[in-house]
Amino acid sequence: MSMSPFHRAARRWRRPGAAAIVLGALTLAGCAGSHSSASVPSLGGSGAPGGSTRHNAAALHTAAQCIRDHGIPNYADPVIGPGDVVYTDQRDLEKASDAAVGAARAACRAIVAQANFDPTQRPHPPAQMVRDGVREAQCLRAHGLPNWPDPKPTDTFDPGHGFQVTEAAFAGAVPPGANPKQSAAFQTAIQACRSEADAVEHDSQLSSLAQGR
Repeated sequence: MSMSPFHRAARRWRRPGAAAIVLGALTLAGCAGSHSSASVPSLGGSGAPGGSTRHNAAALHTAAQCIRDHGIPNYADPVIGPGDVVYTDQRDLEKASDAAVGAARAACRAIVAQANFDPTQRPHPPAQMVRDGVREAQCLRAHGLPNWPDPKPTDTFDPGHGFQVTEAAFAGAVPPGANPKQSAAFQTAIQACRSEADAVEHDSQLSSLAQGR
């Protein structure tokens, strides 16, 4: 499972933010605590699920097209899941240069606001993803990572990436400060739980989120 920066995208779109690293379908936060459920300041107004404004797929497409036209050509259209929840994959924001993200942010802020979504927002997971995440956590605990936490419906997650976990998940199995990817404990556990990890990764993809899996 590869590692790459995650909150880099949020830092450069919103400025500032917290650093993290990605473990395949899992995001490992660089801060203390459990799964983060902190809300993200919206660029687009008050249309959160349950609010008075409903999201519109055409407006979301227009906002994504603006981002593509201004330096991030592979940015995927956000999708609308059950309950009017908007999911957006941040990976192309992560990979883009600071200049490209800055240009897209400047050019598209108003259009993104009109579409009523935040490209850096991390929503709650769908029920299927929580169920598969619990199965993965059980497997990881059984294969050398005894402190790996179960995900909860109130957690937030990173579309395209999966759940966020802290370094505490590796406590007792990986030396403090060590690279989890390079540890024998992590490699053994993740190989043993590959099918469970793949299920969570599938659940976190935009195509699955749009279908309400």
